[in-house]
Amino acid sequence: MQNKNKSGYFIFIFTFLMCLNSLFFGNSAAQVNDPSVVATGGSNYTIDSIRVEGVEFLAVTASSDHEDYAGYTLSADGEKTVAFTLIDGEFKRYEFENSQDTRFYALGNDLRAAGHYQDSDGLYHGVIMENGELQRYDFPGAVQTFIYGISDATGVLTGNWIDEAGVHRGFSGDETVEFPGARETHAHFVNASGGMVGSYVDAGGVYHAYVRTPGGRFISLDLPRAGELEYFICARH
Repeated sequence: MQNKNKSGYFIFIFTFLMCLNSLFFGNSAAQVNDPSVVATGGSNYTIDSIRVEGVEFLAVTASSDHEDYAGYTLSADGEKTVAFTLIDGEFKRYEFENSQDTRFYALGNDLRAAGHYQDSDGLYHGVIMENGELQRYDFPGAVQTFIYGISDATGVLTGNWIDEAGVHRGFSGDETVEFPGARETHAHFVNASGGMVGSYVDAGGVYHAYVRTPGGRFISLDLPRAGELEYFICARH
C-alpha cells in the first residue's frame, strides 16, 4: 500500500521542483494572502497562504497556471477526507461514491483534476474530475493506482501503480516507468517538454529523487538530508 503514514520533507521538494522547472526543462469566499519569502538553497520563493471561509483544514496539493487550486480537505461533517477544487474563487468538495478517502494531487489548465480514492476494501484507485463528474481510473494490470500529475501539453496522466506482488512502479500515459535497478519507482509529474520528476527506492531502502529527461535518460539527484527522509512527493509548482 502507498506510504500514507510516513512523514516527508514537502517544503524542500516544493522548492526543489521550482528549481527544476527553470533549470532542467526549459461558492465560499476564498482569500490568497499573507505572502512570505523563504530562502532555500540560495534562492527565494514566495509562498502564499490560502484560506477558505468556514473551512478549518485545507491541503493544497496542485495549482494551474491561472491560480486555481486543488487538494483535499475534510467532509462537511468532518468524518472523512474529501477532495476539493478552488476555481475562480469557488470552493467545491468532491467525494467518490462509497469511498473512505478522496484526494486530488493534480490540476490541469483545462480544469481537470485528478488524484486517487480509497474504496470500501481499503484499496486505492485513480480518480479524474472532468466537468464536475468523477471517473475511476485504473492503470492496466494494477491492483492499486495513484495519480499525481496531468500534462497540459498532452493530457497524459502520471502516477504510480501496484501489481499483485505488491511492487510499486511509475506510469506516464500507458507507459510503465522504472528507475534502473530500483526496488520501487514513483512517477509524479511530466512537464510540457516530456521531462519527468519522481522518486525511487534503492536496494537499501533509501528514497532518492530523480529526473527523467524527455529522451528517457534517468538522473538520480543527491539532495541534502536525503538519508533522513522517508519518502518524496514531487508535485507541480
